[in-house]
Amino acid sequence: MSADASGGHYAISVKAPTYMDLLYQARRERVEVVRAHLTGAAGLWDAETGTIYIDSALSDAEAAPVLAHELIHVRRGDTCSQSERAERLIDERVAAMFVEVDGYAYAEQLYPGDAVSIADELSLPAWVVEAFQRARLKAS
Repeated sequence: MSADASGGHYAISVKAPTYMDLLYQARRERVEVVRAHLTGAAGLWDAETGTIYIDSALSDAEAAPVLAHELIHVRRGDTCSQSERAERLIDERVAAMFVEVDGYAYAEQLYPGDAVSIADELSLPAWVVEAFQRARLKAS
């Protein structure tokens, strides 16, 4: 939180990256991104080939947080499957990138605690909103 001129506090709003923004980041990091039919996963990081696979059934808007998640694996130097705890922490980092606090607060008023409806309102996958809610609980 930052203080405004009157001494009050306001939330800092950051624009979520688009799929194209994230593709550009991947290219800068020399990571190939391939859209493919995946079963049982929305995205995968193959450290051996330097390739991130994103499920081709996802729209670009749905694929953006998945690509962000996989890029975090790249940046962490992950080379194999991670623990459930690590995956959840990565999801929370992704949520911080994609969930705009004021928009979430408005959607939470409409659908108290309902991650699926809030996600629909915010045009985000439910897993992103669920991760945001977990992170908020931890912080409180």
